[in-house]
Amino acid sequence: DAGASELCEGDRVYQLACCLDACARHGRIARRRMDELVEFFSGVPSGRSAQPGRNLDDRASNTNDTSMAVLGDAGMVLREPHNYNLLLAELARVVNRCADTPKLPRETNTADFLVRVLTLAGGCRKQLRSSKFAMPDAPQLVLNKTLPRLVE
Repeated sequence: DAGASELCEGDRVYQLACCLDACARHGRIARRRMDELVEFFSGVPSGRSAQPGRNLDDRASNTNDTSMAVLGDAGMVLREPHNYNLLLAELARVVNRCADTPKLPRETNTADFLVRVLTLAGGCRKQLRSSKFAMPDAPQLVLNKTLPRLVE
């Protein structure tokens, strides 16, 4: 475990994988783990892509673009079937809680965040192929139409 914690401190993507692995062991994303996930992506601006025409090595060596270069690897971790299903199950829990209270999913930060990371996971292969990294915004159709209909 000592070696894993050292690796976790130095590699953000490994930290993400460890967090999701802990969530998978418990079968859900606890509040503390959700905060860790939000913190992981907090340094990445939404809807912004890295400069086109530069290769991944240039981006990774430039401290300003490190958070953008990590998105491709983070997306692949999120895309792993167990992690993807875990995120979908947590989104279903959020929708279920919204159905129990008079609240729409778009009014919760958790639903917005989960839709964003699921969108990142779904589009990360395209980002890796094009070397243009961006944290996607949550699709408004999902937040404003699909999830509210599930609450009804």
